[in-house]
Amino acid sequence: MNYWKDGRDAYDLVTAIMDYPKTDKNPSFQFTTRVNLATGAGGDIHTRLVGTEGVIDIGWNSFVLNRLKRPNAPMYSKGYDALFTYPQAMQEEFIRQYDQKYPAGQFTRQIQNEPAITFNTPNGYDDRLDHMIVFFNAIRENNPSLVKEDAEFGLRAAAPRWRQT
Repeated sequence: MNYWKDGRDAYDLVTAIMDYPKTDKNPSFQFTTRVNLATGAGGDIHTRLVGTEGVIDIGWNSFVLNRLKRPNAPMYSKGYDALFTYPQAMQEEFIRQYDQKYPAGQFTRQIQNEPAITFNTPNGYDDRLDHMIVFFNAIRENNPSLVKEDAEFGLRAAAPRWRQT
């Protein structure tokens, strides 16, 4: 954690990486989060789910699905990897061996991006309105099961933190 050392007691930047192990129901995965409180101005707020087949960017009223197919052969590039630092004859030998080990017809060698798909809510949609409709219907119908969380959850989510003295 990084923070100014001028007497403030709040961190300016908090970054966390959490590794979740494989379970009987789920493969292992990594969760990364970052909060930047330096300016207090808000700004770019989003949730990004990164997987082996693409990325989902979740916004306030939309989400974007970017699918990609990763190669099943290791990638190399003449202009980027260390390959270009070797003599031409060694480069050609490497490429010959690579082509032999990973035939183009059996292996994909490049990332293939599919066109992004954007899902938007209808114009004028406000999720707060849906939230209030569910809440008032639960009261009108005397049906607490319509409300997904209980009063303790609401208190913990919305109330100031209680301090024990």
